[in-house]
Amino acid sequence: MQRFLSRPIFGAIFVFLVSFIVYLQTMAPSVPNIDGGELATVCATLGIAHPTGYPLFTLVGYLFAHLPIAEHVIVRLNIMSAFFVALGSGAMVFLLSELYLYWFNKKKERVQQQKGKKAVAKQSTIVEVIDDSKKQESVTVGIFAGLAMAFSATWWDGATSVEVYPMHCFMLPVAVLFFFRMLRLEKEKFGKNSLLFALTLGLCFSNHLTTVLLAPGCLYMFF
Repeated sequence: MQRFLSRPIFGAIFVFLVSFIVYLQTMAPSVPNIDGGELATVCATLGIAHPTGYPLFTLVGYLFAHLPIAEHVIVRLNIMSAFFVALGSGAMVFLLSELYLYWFNKKKERVQQQKGKKAVAKQSTIVEVIDDSKKQESVTVGIFAGLAMAFSATWWDGATSVEVYPMHCFMLPVAVLFFFRMLRLEKEKFGKNSLLFALTLGLCFSNHLTTVLLAPGCLYMFF
């Protein structure tokens, strides 16, 4: 169990598999309501959807529409939704592990630093001793958060049929993860996490414009 909780990747794989299996069992067997028929046709023919067009969704959907994973195109695209929401649930493990390990306790550390150098030295010693246990705690928190998100009404509903939002469920946690890693590791110069954040943010915009809702929080944290 300690080895399982030692790295977020193990927790992410567990959450992905559990949620993906459940999604497949509860997935829509055919064309869903609202935009499902249009979006499925667009993916199958590489056409253009209603504004804003959803170019990334269309390109990835075209690939899934031609994979030999089911008899009918609509079922393949419903599986795509289940896949990306499950992948997003796994990504939540990484995001919550990052937040718990490096950000949730930040205010506590600042308060202790104000008590003097002695308190700081004592705190640094404690951190070294409980480092492994903190990592295991962070992965545990990530697993519970990932499962809670996976089986929330909004995510589970999105995982059952073809739509543009399932891809967003995966890409937004990844973009936010790289953003917080950028703030933590690359304060003075841009590096790998900065580039990955810029890339995923751009891909998010090419999928759905609600990505702009990240702007207030990201700008506040950055400045």
